[in-house]
Amino acid sequence: MRQTANLIFQHIYRNMEKGVTRQELALQLDMSLPTIGTHLKLLAEQGLIVEITEEKSRRTGRRSNLIYPNPACRYSVGLEVRKDSVKFLLMDFRQHVLDRFTRSFDFTDQEALPGFLAGTIEELLEAHYIPRDRVLGVGTAITAIVTKDVPPLIHAYILNIDRWQQERITRAIPYPCTLRQIAAAALFANLQQVPEKDSLTYVWIGEVLAAATAFQRGVYWGDHSLCMEINHFCMVPGGRLHNCGKRGCLGAYCSADQLSEGPYGSLDRFFAALEAGEPAAVVRWEQYTDILAQALNNLYLVVDCAIVLGGPVGSRLTPFLGGLQRKASAFNPNDNATGYLQVDTCDDSAILSAAQDVIHQYVFSGQAAADED
Repeated sequence: MRQTANLIFQHIYRNMEKGVTRQELALQLDMSLPTIGTHLKLLAEQGLIVEITEEKSRRTGRRSNLIYPNPACRYSVGLEVRKDSVKFLLMDFRQHVLDRFTRSFDFTDQEALPGFLAGTIEELLEAHYIPRDRVLGVGTAITAIVTKDVPPLIHAYILNIDRWQQERITRAIPYPCTLRQIAAAALFANLQQVPEKDSLTYVWIGEVLAAATAFQRGVYWGDHSLCMEINHFCMVPGGRLHNCGKRGCLGAYCSADQLSEGPYGSLDRFFAALEAGEPAAVVRWEQYTDILAQALNNLYLVVDCAIVLGGPVGSRLTPFLGGLQRKASAFNPNDNATGYLQVDTCDDSAILSAAQDVIHQYVFSGQAAADED
């Protein structure tokens, strides 16, 4: 009985944008209407679904009852942990964003991080009167290496974190927690938008450069969870000193700070100057993209698939993508090395994916109707 209820509920969830009728459920799942009705009653008693009457159906032109997941039955929280700040997001069961904001945090005071996260989450839930028993969990995207160990270990020199166990970050949060490397989280969000693609690579460009790649729609991490650590690509041997202690790393030339520092002070002001054609901004951009294009070409030679650029810098690149692609293609001897760069214009892809994953795990692991029996 539980298996049937989960099958029905998962089908409703997949069709949550347009809703589904009882007749459609029976037809699409090859079940009788009485069977559908019995399980819908139980799902409704659990508060998981709502049935809404349309006076004039978009499909038949007649009065129709459409079934949707109940947006208020469960909630998830998303976190995005970055240098100097943490972004918070509250999502309802139908993946509507109810709130999002960013709070500054000084990562030199590492021991205060668990309490800061837990306290701010409680403020967020309290502000929206969310019953705590309806919170499914907290999904976190972090600018760090997240290993395959059980439990995973977290390493991020930019956050002053060295081989922390996940619990050290999440121990004060009274809800189930998951952590993902920030580019991997954004990669999952973009894979959902292109079901026809088996392979895709995502490059998150912010205070660090993080990347993740999917082959056969599964993320490849490597033997030591260090696959796609492009922030440490050696671009200029003996070049600028990087935060990691090595010289010539990509991160020393193409982090967001390389654009915003100096007279601009922010990415907004830099890109405004660039779009206005300010000579100093144009020179800085050309120098920046000379290195970035070379790194992207090297990456493409390895992965041979579309590369999506996102994050604080990547999400702004649509007006400049043609020039960046031409520079990258100039390094490549193959005729087909064009048009592989794409832009994710949503700077929130990582945190959205982290929050959505909490809900998806609940729905598609069979937990949703677990109490039915």
